[in-house]
Amino acid sequence: MIYFICPDPQCFISGGNLFNLQIIEGLKVLGKPICNIPVQDFKKMNTTPKDIILLDSIYLNEIPSLAIYKMQGIKMVLIHLLPSMTDKTIEPNIEKQLLAPFDFILANSEFTRDYLIHRHFAPERIRVIQPWIRTPLPSIPTHRDKLIVVANWYPAKQIDLLLYHLTLRHLPDGLIIRFYGDTQVDPEYTRTCLSILDISPHLKKHVSLEGVVPWGSLQNIFLETSCLLDVSGFESYGMAVAEAIVCDATVLTLGNGQVRNWIGQGRCIGCKDIHELIGRLILIHEHKLQIQTNPIVDIITEGPMFRQQLIEVFESFA
Repeated sequence: MIYFICPDPQCFISGGNLFNLQIIEGLKVLGKPICNIPVQDFKKMNTTPKDIILLDSIYLNEIPSLAIYKMQGIKMVLIHLLPSMTDKTIEPNIEKQLLAPFDFILANSEFTRDYLIHRHFAPERIRVIQPWIRTPLPSIPTHRDKLIVVANWYPAKQIDLLLYHLTLRHLPDGLIIRFYGDTQVDPEYTRTCLSILDISPHLKKHVSLEGVVPWGSLQNIFLETSCLLDVSGFESYGMAVAEAIVCDATVLTLGNGQVRNWIGQGRCIGCKDIHELIGRLILIHEHKLQIQTNPIVDIITEGPMFRQQLIEVFESFA
């Protein structure tokens, strides 16, 4: 049995939860017995040496290392985000202690794998399983006119940075940036972002808060998108950016984390700073900048390819 200790993938929409759901559904397709265990039930688990315990890294600080050591079975941790990825003051030894109880570390991208190795984790302990992005079905071309940001609102996403710098620019009439995502993840941070709008009335007509939409509906939005803005301070993968690239939308990105490896693929353009990003956004809105589509080589777009990764990681154990 594979015991996957992770949040309920349906509890809220995020790239991490979508990836967890892909793993659960992919293993079921392969006939692997898997169950999703709430973190509060961890101590109730009665495992055997043949079982696999897979922990979502969101819970690394919630479960004592000793409790993990005591569990029977093969122990794996799925890295969505390490603390040091957003807090550079954290020493490698702290994360080494956090991950010491695990036999294997699953990285969600080649970037994360390289990051772990740079932090002095042994390469032989690391396996890579990347999410997959469904290719949209051929359809009648849609009118691409949306300028969008897709992100839940918390500090790492740097929504406040974007809003602040937008206040410093004269934006052309009709330019509206639509923000899709949960604004209630970090209420204090949301208040900071909204305060920027409150003191900049001229910006309000250029911003539309669309709230949470089901991930299944986002693909249609991406197909109507002229440009996705990625101003995140760090992305260990970057599900929204990957989906926008696959849907042939232009992406303007600061290129932090895995996303930098996609610059030059599809219509993904790297910007050296927020000023350049906003400048290019205005040019795209005014139809003064056309971006050529390039081949996509580093994003998995087929279910069988995704499941092959699962086979390579889990076949010898379960």
